[in-house]
Amino acid sequence: MDITIKGLRKAGNAGWVTTTVAAGGDLLHTLPVRLAAGQGGRTLIIRKLVVYQVTGANQSIFIGTRDNAAAFVQLFPTLVAINAIDTIWTEEELPAVEFVRNTAAGAAGRLGDVYVIAGAIGVPVIGTQVLVEVEEFGA
Repeated sequence: MDITIKGLRKAGNAGWVTTTVAAGGDLLHTLPVRLAAGQGGRTLIIRKLVVYQVTGANQSIFIGTRDNAAAFVQLFPTLVAINAIDTIWTEEELPAVEFVRNTAAGAAGRLGDVYVIAGAIGVPVIGTQVLVEVEEFGA
């Protein structure tokens, strides 16, 4: 996939982070599924990330996907959101990680959807809101 071509920019889901790593994190954006064999798949890159949280302390943000066993797979380096401030990362500051749907059998397959966890891995911090803008590529 040539990621230099223009893609389609979309706002992802916005919401409070409430689930743990055991639950696979909270959904930020759903990657469309190809409808039939032979159709090209879609991929995405996160272009903007906004985090606001009022938990009383700075929080770690983990961005990733799920594997076929529904376990969270971290794909981004750990980010830190500053308490009570809108923390914004733009495409110049974010790694160009391409989320790809890989439906290979077994836990190695990836769903491609974007998930988030805030706080310590396994311990969600309620009071963290995450918004995302993505750019999708492909058919």
